[in-house]
Amino acid sequence: MGLNFQQEHEAELMDIVDENDVPIGTAMRPDIYRDLPLHRIVHGMLFDASGRFILQLRSAKKAYKPLHWVTAVSGHPRAGETYEQAAHREGEEELGASLVFLNFRRLFYIDAERPALRRFLGVLEAQFDGIFTLNADEVESVKTVKREELQGMLQDPTEKFHPELRAILVELYGFVVK
Repeated sequence: MGLNFQQEHEAELMDIVDENDVPIGTAMRPDIYRDLPLHRIVHGMLFDASGRFILQLRSAKKAYKPLHWVTAVSGHPRAGETYEQAAHREGEEELGASLVFLNFRRLFYIDAERPALRRFLGVLEAQFDGIFTLNADEVESVKTVKREELQGMLQDPTEKFHPELRAILVELYGFVVK
């Protein structure tokens, strides 16, 4: 009898990193969120050929921030996995898309709701104009928006954004959040 989707993700072994983002140990995902050591998250920003942003609406099944807009691809790199490898794997798992990521950037992120939760966000970019095969356990839907539309969404209090997406949009793409 195999693991279900949630159990499989909870069983992931992840790297613990130091202040320079160098791995110094490993822990299981539930232990990471219990003990809150410094760790990594990967985000893949997708754009279509016209330069529009492709966003993911997280599945209603997600334990954290369900039905919130997030980068098109996001997740936890597994122990020993690079940000690029994790982004590629997450693209396959979440969107059913084989993506080629470029332009790696890294942010140090402190969660405003849980300040003890600190992590490095590895952000990569890819262009994609194909068809997605969405994993319903991960993704509710995807949406393609122009920069101006996304700026308007950020100002709309009824729109729910994952806090890491907000940080990425402000710090790396020059968006303004009020």
